[in-house]
Amino acid sequence: MANSPIGSALGRALPLLAVLLAACSGKVSDESPDAATDARADARTDTSTGIPADKRLDGTTAEERGRMCDWIAEKFGGYGKTIRCADGSVSMTGPPSREECLRTFPTGCGATVAQFEVCVAAISRLDWCSVIEPPPECDALRDCEGGEEPVPPEPIDAGPGF
Repeated sequence: MANSPIGSALGRALPLLAVLLAACSGKVSDESPDAATDARADARTDTSTGIPADKRLDGTTAEERGRMCDWIAEKFGGYGKTIRCADGSVSMTGPPSREECLRTFPTGCGATVAQFEVCVAAISRLDWCSVIEPPPECDALRDCEGGEEPVPPEPIDAGPGF
């Protein structure tokens, strides 16, 4: 078992996005594959948090950060859901709770809500079962400072050869 290269790729920059990186390539663990696919398709079309696009993340209110956490959790089918790759070899867990997401939210980040939304939308289009680098759309978020130190990611079994 190895630590997630995805989590280390973003480090403290955006810990809540680090858990999102695999969200759209697997299946939600406690739903049927078809229901999980439908949930991810619905979540992918929801590309806005409803927060003004030009607002900086470091200027968001606690309520707005909560809305962003809820929006990310939707990508997993809800808080505490696990995403598994089709072959079952890798799994990631979304934010365990709104409170944990808020605790690790990047409060020292000058990126805008629009940049955050574009990054999350780009992540949702990737197959994170085979890609481990954040997309270029997330570059504006790389230098953000997180909230409290995130809980280390769960170890994953990447299968033979990793």
